[in-house]
Amino acid sequence: MTLSGLKRQFGRPGSLLFGSTMATLGFGLISAAIQARLLGPIGRGELAIAMVPGTLIAMLLCFGLPDFFSRKAAQGAALGLLSKLAVLLSLAIGIVVVVPYAFIVELQAPIGSDPWWLLIAYAIGVPVFVYGYCLTAMLVGSGSWKFVAGLRVVPQISIICGLLVVALCSNNPTPLLVGVILIGVSALAPLSSLLRPALHPRGALKWSMVREAFGFGMRGWPAGAIALLNQRVDLLVVTVIASPENTGLYAVATTLAAVLTGIANAVALPARNRVAQGEREGVPRTVALAMLIALVVAAITWLCLPLLIHVVLGDAFMSAAPVMAILLFAQVPLAGVIVLTQCLIGAGKPGSPLAGELLALITTTILILTMFPTFGILSAAFASGVGNIMSLIVLIALAQKHIKRQPIHGYFFIPPAQLFSIVRGRENG
Repeated sequence: MTLSGLKRQFGRPGSLLFGSTMATLGFGLISAAIQARLLGPIGRGELAIAMVPGTLIAMLLCFGLPDFFSRKAAQGAALGLLSKLAVLLSLAIGIVVVVPYAFIVELQAPIGSDPWWLLIAYAIGVPVFVYGYCLTAMLVGSGSWKFVAGLRVVPQISIICGLLVVALCSNNPTPLLVGVILIGVSALAPLSSLLRPALHPRGALKWSMVREAFGFGMRGWPAGAIALLNQRVDLLVVTVIASPENTGLYAVATTLAAVLTGIANAVALPARNRVAQGEREGVPRTVALAMLIALVVAAITWLCLPLLIHVVLGDAFMSAAPVMAILLFAQVPLAGVIVLTQCLIGAGKPGSPLAGELLALITTTILILTMFPTFGILSAAFASGVGNIMSLIVLIALAQKHIKRQPIHGYFFIPPAQLFSIVRGRENG
């Protein structure tokens, strides 16, 4: 392949996002390893008690607005005007929720504890988190893939640098210190997208735009919220019912497995833009491709697990290996879920997955609570996989109805010749 051919190949959205995802995978593992070494299973569990619900609530408080901004950007709306609208909505959400959020914090963690302070930081930072998510969505919708790739990689590098400073300068690092670094970088990194002049807030807002944004967001928010809970309910329940040590083990396992969802997002985000622009023929192939990539990466990681845990995390986390193995392969159907959810959003049907996601959420939660006394954190991993399979089945049915009716096997199998063409860069799947 010529130099110009290589540039074209790596400049394609799918290739660029996949490359940045793989880089994020590597940096994420380094970050997880440093956290594990600094805090140990118990300290890592205390960190998870704050970080899991804090991250989840920040995403839920977006109320579906990132999907709205991404779709409008893909349709050619002025980014400056969208950015100004996002500022207004983010501030409004932050003002409304900060007091009830602070009250809920007291129910999650003892006042004055490390998890309590971290959750307070999340409560104060709600406007920044929401605005950052909206800015990132605009970049995705406008096809600014290089910037999106940078927003995946650079924060991970910044976190690693911060953690290394802590490791060198602190003899007894606490979950609070590590959590402040994680929260600070996560909140502030998306704001770097304002370096693009096109995203500077500008223009005259109309009340009709506010109504349109919240109208679209709230139509899809229930389904999106349930889908998000589905992806994290296992860890969320574990933080409540398990000991800090088991929570730490499970948190590290989910961190390793969840990085694979970035692979699905690398495929899903360009697919959402294409569907929004009327290209619906290749949805099954895109789903099959995402699940195939996830399966290959999961299998390779599974084979390397003993060495990976020993070298990277430390033998204190070796007992988490079975959980990690189950969670890795649970990401395969989840990859299909992520792609199909984004494609339905692109098709203007953000609320359609609600019933299926709710069914999967209830099933997953019941399985965990029923099996946990006997199987411990293994039950959470197993329940997560079952929930992902249920979601995938429902979403395929919805895609057949709302996107385009096509052969079901196309969602699971790619003919070798077609796969070779995708690898060679002749197709956009």
